[in-house]
Amino acid sequence: MIYCCAVVNQPELLNKIQSFCSEILFVQIEGIFSQLDDSIQFINTKTIDLTFFESEINNQSAFPFYEKYKSVTHAIFIGNDKSKAFDAYNVEAIDFLDVEFDFKRFVQAINKAKKTIDFERSLSKFEDTFLLVRSEYKLLKIPHTEITYFETLDDYIKIHMLGKKPVLTLMSIKNLLNKLPSQKFIRVHRSYVIAIHQIVSVRGKIIDLGICEVPIGKSFESEFYKMYLKQGF
Repeated sequence: MIYCCAVVNQPELLNKIQSFCSEILFVQIEGIFSQLDDSIQFINTKTIDLTFFESEINNQSAFPFYEKYKSVTHAIFIGNDKSKAFDAYNVEAIDFLDVEFDFKRFVQAINKAKKTIDFERSLSKFEDTFLLVRSEYKLLKIPHTEITYFETLDDYIKIHMLGKKPVLTLMSIKNLLNKLPSQKFIRVHRSYVIAIHQIVSVRGKIIDLGICEVPIGKSFESEFYKMYLKQGF
């Protein structure tokens, strides 16, 4: 199943998208928004594989918006200015559809999306040993053994690794935790998730990870110390 949402202002266009999606068994629309800003929390916290964007909503271009959030969803843009197809290409969208698209052309775009999404899902078999994230237009596969800790920065996650430059990816901490095996990583603070195997020592409410020290938040103390004792540190 491909889980989608639509950020479309024109009712006729939205009805067309919904109608065509209902004809494709593996496509399901999870959310509908008429304004770009209204979709931010939904896109960033839900598992949305594909978003249909009207290329311009109330004189606001959707391309810069998608540029910021493209690490968490793929996109198909729709508009009446065919020259905007170049903008869609530049932000690495799946496709650009003219507003007069028919069902055949819609299915073609959906199949392109499915091919990309299926490939990314096939990589998920490595998630027991690797973390897959999007950063700077690339899909990165980071070995769990190289990760020291994660730091939240507003809507982004900063991944700190041994001997390597940190990686910044757009992701909520909830989605991050869903991707990580609980036997290897634990949240110790509202701003930090650490790799258990990187713990050097614990002094009071401070965890020494070798390359830095991370505080233990009050609401995470119980779970952390339970794990700490169980691991036999």
